[in-house]
Amino acid sequence: MFAPARRHHVLNLWLLGVPSLFTSGAVMQLAGAPPALMIVQVGAAMAALAIAWGSRPLWQRVSATGVITICLLATVACASPLVGHGDGPQRWWHLGGVTLYVASIVVPTCLVLCGRTPPDPARPLIASAAALVPLALVLALQPDLSQVLAITAAVAMILWQHDAPRPLAFGVSASLLGAIGLARQTPDPYLPVPYVEGVLFTAWHHSLVVAGAVVASAVVLIGGLARHRTLRPAAAYLAVLSVCAIAGITPAPLVGYGSGPWLGFGLFVGAALE
Repeated sequence: MFAPARRHHVLNLWLLGVPSLFTSGAVMQLAGAPPALMIVQVGAAMAALAIAWGSRPLWQRVSATGVITICLLATVACASPLVGHGDGPQRWWHLGGVTLYVASIVVPTCLVLCGRTPPDPARPLIASAAALVPLALVLALQPDLSQVLAITAAVAMILWQHDAPRPLAFGVSASLLGAIGLARQTPDPYLPVPYVEGVLFTAWHHSLVVAGAVVASAVVLIGGLARHRTLRPAAAYLAVLSVCAIAGITPAPLVGYGSGPWLGFGLFVGAALE
């Protein structure tokens, strides 16, 4: 079982994402998005808070074996959009009129749980780090290069924080580099949605003030998470996603912009509370 190390308040962690909720409204106005989408955003943010509070008891006593199981279930969830579809990127669940970006829902929780894995004995760390490799490979097949790069950064943080055995570090790193190479094989034909994946570009082209606010909100979130040792892998993950959004590398929706990231943030906050 995980030994309690530090207690974080649900509301404190959730509030780190709130600045992005305000900037998302500004970006939506600049992009001419339908007003109803802002209502969806607010609803998703409230749902994230409820999920964080409601899921907290489920995560508190998760065993190392449970972490592996959760990572494998996340891999299946990310693989599900690939089943029964044609060519091209398949990264979304289509539920009625709502489209959810799967990786943004399940990956952050996997990272925080793996980051909590006790390093002594090393076996749980080896198993949990290895469990992230098939997840990265599935995302590489979508193809979702930004997610694979972000997971690689997070895993590197986990291995470094726990002073992982060299054979483990080498094996996992080589596998993730292979996943990066696989993801690069297929270009992403989809253009980013201006008020979801393309928020940084949209803000930059319309208003330097809003662009600065978007960057500041990301810094607040990433910096706030990085203050806590067990949350630094997730902070590294979000930082790389932000860089990929700027670079236009299969940009993923960031926390605060899109329902999927909000729901994933709620699960993450619940799992982060030790």
